[in-house]
Amino acid sequence: MNWLETPFEPFTLTHLAIATLALVFCMACGVAARVERTRGRRSFADGFAGVVFGWMVLSNIWWMVPANWTIERSLPLHVCDFAVILVPLALWTRNRLLLSLVLLWGLGLSTQAFFTPTVEGVPGDFRFWLFWGGHLAIAAGCCVIAGGVDFRPGWKDWGRVFVIGVFAVLALMGLNHLLGTNYGYVGNQLPSTPTLIDRLGPWPLRVVWLILIGGVAQALVVVLFPVLRLAVGVLARPWLRR
Repeated sequence: MNWLETPFEPFTLTHLAIATLALVFCMACGVAARVERTRGRRSFADGFAGVVFGWMVLSNIWWMVPANWTIERSLPLHVCDFAVILVPLALWTRNRLLLSLVLLWGLGLSTQAFFTPTVEGVPGDFRFWLFWGGHLAIAAGCCVIAGGVDFRPGWKDWGRVFVIGVFAVLALMGLNHLLGTNYGYVGNQLPSTPTLIDRLGPWPLRVVWLILIGGVAQALVVVLFPVLRLAVGVLARPWLRR
């Protein structure tokens, strides 16, 4: 069977290959940003932000085209959509709140897509690559911040991001109720593919569990982010010696 026409399934060789390539790409971006930062420059980080911004604009235009438009999918209202928008803004402005949102939402929430992806379709479908491209931009953006920005999220940052997240969830629940959608996966529906959400019980109680689990995951980012910075620094040493 043609690989481009083979439906994607989690925990297959295709899934492993995508996750492995994504990890290599993300660490390479972090190393490049670290090398530039050590040399007193930020051209790679700013250029990366420009690429992500362009990707975000083009992907949203694609979803708004009448042939691709659906009320259930086309609005940029998932957490990952917010994170993609925030990546270039955080890298360009170096604003503490924006950097915190990208890292805690990106590493704490969006990276879940690499473990239990909700992507549908086949590799020959452009939507397949929109899904992976968006999540790759977020993960790589976090690595660029780890290598190229002198920033480490603290517990005050965690608190602010958690409060913003709770208000965002409440707003999305209201919008989902009006539109009959499942943006943010906090509507009265389950994702189209199996995820952790399936095991959290009925709606709306599972939303409470989602908030608590998300808070714990973001707390782990605060604790473990120095490990990512250290890994990027170690990988960058051979290039810095040159």
